[in-house]
Amino acid sequence: MNAALAILALLLAAPKPGQPGTINGGKLPSEGLDFSEFAIDTGTAYTHSDQNRPSVAFDGQSYLAVWYDEPGLSGGDIMGARIASGGLLQDPHGFAICQELHVQRFPCVAFACSLYLAVWYDQRRESSGDIFGARVTTRGSVIDGNGVTICNASGAQGSPAVADGDSLWLAVWQDQRLTTSAIYGARVSLYGEVLDPGGIPIATGVGNRLSPAVAFNGTDFLVVWQNDQYGPSTVWGARVSPSGRVLDPGGSLIAGDVSQGMVATEPSVASDGQQFLVACQNDAGSRGIFARLVSADGRPLGPDNCLSSGLVGYRPTAAWDGTQYQVLWDDGRMVGARLDRAGIPKGPCFYVSAEPGAQHFGAVVGGVGQSLAAWESDPLGRDYNSQVHIARLDTSGAVLDTPTIRPWGTPVYSGQHSPALAAHEGGYVAVWESQCPYGYSAWTTDICAATLTRDGVMTDTHAFTIASLAWDELTPAVACGDSSFLVTWTWGAHRSGIYGTRISLAGEVLDPDRLTISSAGDAPAVAFDGTNYLVAWCEADNIYGSRLTQSGGVLDRLGIATTSEHETNPVVAFDGTNYLVVWQKTSASYQDDIWGARVTPEGTLLDPYGILIGPGQHMQEGPSVAFGAENYLVAWHSRYDWRVYGRMVNRAGMVVGPESIRISHWEGSYGDDWYPSVAFDGTNYLVTWLEHNYSDATEYHINGSVVSPQGLVTDTARLSRSGCQEQGPASAVGPDGRVLVLYPSVRDPNSGGRDTLPRIWGSFVSSGMGLADTPKGMRDHAALTISPNPFTRAVRFHLGPGRASPDARLTIRDAAGRCVRTFMCAQNGVLNWDGTDAAGHRLPAGIYFCTFRSGGTTVRQKLARLE
Repeated sequence: MNAALAILALLLAAPKPGQPGTINGGKLPSEGLDFSEFAIDTGTAYTHSDQNRPSVAFDGQSYLAVWYDEPGLSGGDIMGARIASGGLLQDPHGFAICQELHVQRFPCVAFACSLYLAVWYDQRRESSGDIFGARVTTRGSVIDGNGVTICNASGAQGSPAVADGDSLWLAVWQDQRLTTSAIYGARVSLYGEVLDPGGIPIATGVGNRLSPAVAFNGTDFLVVWQNDQYGPSTVWGARVSPSGRVLDPGGSLIAGDVSQGMVATEPSVASDGQQFLVACQNDAGSRGIFARLVSADGRPLGPDNCLSSGLVGYRPTAAWDGTQYQVLWDDGRMVGARLDRAGIPKGPCFYVSAEPGAQHFGAVVGGVGQSLAAWESDPLGRDYNSQVHIARLDTSGAVLDTPTIRPWGTPVYSGQHSPALAAHEGGYVAVWESQCPYGYSAWTTDICAATLTRDGVMTDTHAFTIASLAWDELTPAVACGDSSFLVTWTWGAHRSGIYGTRISLAGEVLDPDRLTISSAGDAPAVAFDGTNYLVAWCEADNIYGSRLTQSGGVLDRLGIATTSEHETNPVVAFDGTNYLVVWQKTSASYQDDIWGARVTPEGTLLDPYGILIGPGQHMQEGPSVAFGAENYLVAWHSRYDWRVYGRMVNRAGMVVGPESIRISHWEGSYGDDWYPSVAFDGTNYLVTWLEHNYSDATEYHINGSVVSPQGLVTDTARLSRSGCQEQGPASAVGPDGRVLVLYPSVRDPNSGGRDTLPRIWGSFVSSGMGLADTPKGMRDHAALTISPNPFTRAVRFHLGPGRASPDARLTIRDAAGRCVRTFMCAQNGVLNWDGTDAAGHRLPAGIYFCTFRSGGTTVRQKLARLE
């Protein structure tokens, strides 16, 4: 969408510094002005939530990883992501394979001919669970949306596994339709037809048979399982033909020895195209991992080979990579071993992942000259914040992807707060807090981001998550360097650290493992000096800072304001020579003032005793700062009269003028003004803030004032349209001189939106255009008339005389700012519209905004469509 220019209105008689301005007879203008608001994102965040039990498959060119994701309130969803053989994550946020209500868990995936089949445990029909599946194309399209039933027999079905045959799949599972747990299976055709609707009984009888796994050797399937029939668990297996015939009724013992007390559990199986390799967990003695070769006719071959060298090991998974077997398991880390075609280990074990925390539930599949591993990683060891990690392995077991590949999980509708904004020559990056459901009864706050063009259009379909851990990530800040942005934030429920990541201009997260800037602190601010960044924050009631290189290296730790008084809420700007750090300081007498200090690019503090910028009665809070042509403008909120004030500071650190400038005061205004944000567009400063109306506790607006370089307040206007619980703004000047203002807002669903939680909205503002400078067509509504308005089925646009030009066009946008229809209007006269978009789809009832542009003239009108 092309964000239309939002014009700051009403040229004022400029007040003197220190004196309140009077606007339009003491009333803030709002009616008749057409500020174009648009949504930055849909209110959807992509959160790790809790990602579990990955499985992987290979299609000959790329991989598909699947897992189940627990976003919190919907139980569990089946997600997928494609990974190219070169390591590119083709679906960074993943895509949904099944998001049906109730619980879906424990997926497994295999590829046959031209399609993947994912199977999983599903509770949509009954709480005991059934087996469902869905086919997925190599392009990531789900053919069987939300899955089809593979088995819904009485009793519980669970722990599914699947393998591909020549032109079908065999899905197997543990089944409790009888008094004990048995192993059943069913074949699924490439057309999605379940060929054995009731299931094939593969292993039944006394005792429990659990944890099945399956592989295909080009002729038959080998199904293996854990058998508790004879007391201590052993591993058994049976072959199944592609026609569905069980070739080894009752199965045969593969691993474990009851007489010797050798307990075998958690089997996995792979094939080299002729024979099979079965890997198991030994639950007695050393609890290690061992493997055994099985012939094509189902006979165990040779001895058991211990792979874990006496170390503890759990949950093995096996694959053939074209030249050798690879077996992965976990011991708190993700460990691997290589075996030749005869099942003999090749060299020592190797680590796939030894990161802190718990690594478990691995999966591996062979590729061409490499394999792909996936596993759960719980970085904090809390058992409810697992993240899926993916990495390619070469034939020596070396990890090819560091850092590992990480899909971001399930989309969750979220509340969005605390935006921050930075610009570069191509556009902007916006960051904000995104509050998402986490677990089953709580919420967590992540940091999300979006890259925008010069016109505010998102360069990707959705925002992306840049920080998501078990605790909250809060108070983001962002600055633009030469080739990337640095985003900083506070981590932890107790605000226990300052962290960051770099984002490329294209929106790639360069530091997925995050940068540690300080192990303690809160409320970071950041600016760039052309070489390095300066990050300032509050820690133990003082202001500290660190310089960071553009490669993410922390250079030092600076004590900027370390007195015995209470110093909070730092902000920072750069003037081309030095930084100015500004903060709020509470004295022993509980008087809050605004202070500042300059810091050189080399990290030298030039004003060790600080600069008193904003003294006043009562509390001065929430500073913001921007550098103009010669001076900084510092703005803040005063609790003396609940208005926004400001003051100039020059490069030498001297305060300009005898008094503070009252920026937001006007006669007849009844409300509080909070959270100012300052930007300089090359001509003037634009100060925006949040106004809370006294007369209506739910009404909030974003207002703005233009302040000249001499400190004169010239224009003031309302910038937000709805008044629906807006929150504090952020602003930045773009490459074309316009200021983009962002603010969270809750919109009334009855007015055409659907929001019940805050999302991020934006407006463009030009400080150089008052009403007297506005093109005539912006005020001349006679150039475009609409009837009927509101309308139901059809509407007629009347284009006024003298308005035609070859480039004339009428653009219609919805309440979110999205362009829904454009008409070229080279001729004057009448234009009819039936309420459909460009694809012919009928648009819903709601508010629409019509913009007619012709020959340099722009006219805007509001249009309502009723059911």
